[in-house]
Amino acid sequence: MIKYIRNFFLSLSTIVFVLGISYLTGREGSYIFNIPSLVFLALIILLVQWIAFIPSYLKSTEHYFDITGSLTYVTVAILAFAINDDKNIRSGILTLLVITWALRLGLFLLKRVKNAGSDGRFDDLKDFSTFFMVWNLQGLWITFTLLSSLVIFTSTSSPDLGFYDYIGIILWFAGISIEIISDNQKSKFKNDLNNKNKFIKTGLWKYSRHPNYFGEILLWTGVTIISIPLFTGLSWIGIISPLFVYVMLKFISGVRILENRADLKWGDDELYIKYKKETPEIFPFKIG
Repeated sequence: MIKYIRNFFLSLSTIVFVLGISYLTGREGSYIFNIPSLVFLALIILLVQWIAFIPSYLKSTEHYFDITGSLTYVTVAILAFAINDDKNIRSGILTLLVITWALRLGLFLLKRVKNAGSDGRFDDLKDFSTFFMVWNLQGLWITFTLLSSLVIFTSTSSPDLGFYDYIGIILWFAGISIEIISDNQKSKFKNDLNNKNKFIKTGLWKYSRHPNYFGEILLWTGVTIISIPLFTGLSWIGIISPLFVYVMLKFISGVRILENRADLKWGDDELYIKYKKETPEIFPFKIG
């Protein structure tokens, strides 16, 4: 009972937090149905997660999770562009960037889960309250990842493209290239039977233990830089997007889980110990 109460409280807190931050960030932007457009879009994000949760829970499957996340990004990007009265080149470019990233990653993750048969992240998370909480957390993840983008989509101003836009677009292309290359390198490595029970330390994985996550952080940093000319007042809250992505990938969903699995599997392997000691965790350079 305590577990259910705790998870209900966490789900409710997540929903309130998402809508509260969306209101603060978006209240100086455009409005729809007498509420900030950013709040409306955050509600759509959450609603999609709640709808997708129902068949996922009934079938006790996580196969819909990542593809739902990706389709949410796509849906919100298109909807945000559609409801914006000022359809400018910046928001058009951003729509294409978000859709490209979301579809690529979603299809990659869906294929990976289907090949594996399950997603180990969900092994202990399928009771009703916990599973529902996880879906709400995905809503939070999507909203905060998109936060700087949503500032652009809901802004009532549209300055001409300039320095920040070009730098941001370059970083986005660099980031998605790193993410695609590193994902493909790891898939190819794992599909080679000669590499069974081995860890990858070649290609981009020679410079970072999680280069795909570095790429993702880099591309969302690029999107946030594109947003800078549109930030005003409390919409500057949107600048937290790449920091949020970093925190989630490092401490919540990605790195923490993968590092624990790797330690259990190769923790006594001298080559792995050496690789872990010499290779940065995410960023391909030493910090500090």
